[in-house]
Amino acid sequence: MQLNESLKSFAKRQVNIVAISTDKTDVLANFTERRGIKYPLLSDRGAKIIQDFNLLNATWKVAHPASVFVDRNGIIRAVLRKKGYRDRVKIADMLRVADETLVAK
Repeated sequence: MQLNESLKSFAKRQVNIVAISTDKTDVLANFTERRGIKYPLLSDRGAKIIQDFNLLNATWKVAHPASVFVDRNGIIRAVLRKKGYRDRVKIADMLRVADETLVAK
């Protein structure tokens, strides 16, 4: 997975990755093991966090693929969002936005 392979690039920027899904914890644990995921996957069964970030696809009841950039003080600095559930935010875009919004100059 591209994100897994890019963790060092994020670590250099002191940026942590956390993924949030509406899947059950056992499904996420299985996925993590099968795919060798090296970052935390959190379960949001009721989609509360997803709704709080205005990322719920009302038609499919799943999260829009997105990257939310939160600084150390808990302030949202940027959101990159895709409409289609199969689209993903590009790693290059994530790194660029991290550099622009989170990395100390």
